[in-house]
Amino acid sequence: MKILNKKGFVLVETLIVTVFIVTLFIFVYQNLVPHIGEYEKMETYDDIDSVYASNIYKQTLLRYGNLDYIDSYLATHTYIDITDCNDTNIYRNAAYCMKLKKALSILDDDYIFLTNYDISSFREEVNENEFFDSGKLSNFKSYIHTISNVDSFYSQNKNPNLTGKYRLFLTRTVINRDTTTLKYTNIGIFTGSHQQYYAGDSIIFDPGDGPKGFYVLKNSPATEDKVTLILEQNLSGTTAFNSTGDNQTPDLALSFLKNNTSQWTNTELLTASDQYTSESGYTISYNGYHARLLDENDIYTILGCSNSHTCFNVNNLFDSPFDVNTLGWLSKNLSANQGYWLASSVVQSTDTAWTVQPGKVTPVLSNTTTMGVRPVIVVSKDKLL
Repeated sequence: MKILNKKGFVLVETLIVTVFIVTLFIFVYQNLVPHIGEYEKMETYDDIDSVYASNIYKQTLLRYGNLDYIDSYLATHTYIDITDCNDTNIYRNAAYCMKLKKALSILDDDYIFLTNYDISSFREEVNENEFFDSGKLSNFKSYIHTISNVDSFYSQNKNPNLTGKYRLFLTRTVINRDTTTLKYTNIGIFTGSHQQYYAGDSIIFDPGDGPKGFYVLKNSPATEDKVTLILEQNLSGTTAFNSTGDNQTPDLALSFLKNNTSQWTNTELLTASDQYTSESGYTISYNGYHARLLDENDIYTILGCSNSHTCFNVNNLFDSPFDVNTLGWLSKNLSANQGYWLASSVVQSTDTAWTVQPGKVTPVLSNTTTMGVRPVIVVSKDKLL
């Protein structure tokens, strides 16, 4: 009887252990296996290659995209689909856009979305819109839940000057031999903090009619979203200062400037508030211009004058030399007796205006037709990225 009881006890004990082990396996299966699946999906979220691809696309969009149209569209919509390279509202060069997408493994049936930086409204749209339930977007709802409303994976908001403006979302189809993987990524696009530029920095920029060399005219700190540039050479051709031969408004130089920069559509268009008042008493309105003339206020800043007449005096006829070692960019591509007009005439001379020539600021007769024009422009730093 004792032996039977012992056998029964062992049987019960075995059953208990078996049930425990089975229960443990069930628990592991129910809880761990789904998490493994989620982990495998998350491996396709914001991987390094995709973040790099989205950054390249962001830079290109900022430089060549129609941001004015995007701004106006996002003012009334939660997102804009910018997938189609042939959309002329967004892209200026469809062929370049298609080549870029191919290089970044963004196929024709992949998606590119742009939203406001705060994606709370976009998140609601994704949750409610059936468009985000199938095809390349079948896991997009899961992906959107891994992102906070105001912080993207690639976030620079540790810089106190940064303000998020857009969020760029990409799907990418990466093909490795026989396997195909769908990737999701997003990247923030920031404004309010920008690259710092210093006077004399050399920049290649396309103002709207082809790339050209420019110099930064004034220091532009990271808190400023625009930078002032001056062309590194004169516009083709020469002109007199004005048609009257006196120290009145430089009508010929202004006409020459306006006609030769009319296609510079990537610059800030000047308005009625953009005026220059000469010490000689005339006022220039740059309303409708894409560029302006250099004036004595620029020279004061460039030469480091503590006040308006310390090192350059528009009232007299004397040359004002400058250090060509540090300021040679101001007269780059000029040779002896060549120069370009400032907006300033000489106050104490009725027929003389100021020019920049190699190594100096010097007066020239207003009716001299051998001087050139060197445009000054204001550019959004987003277009220089």
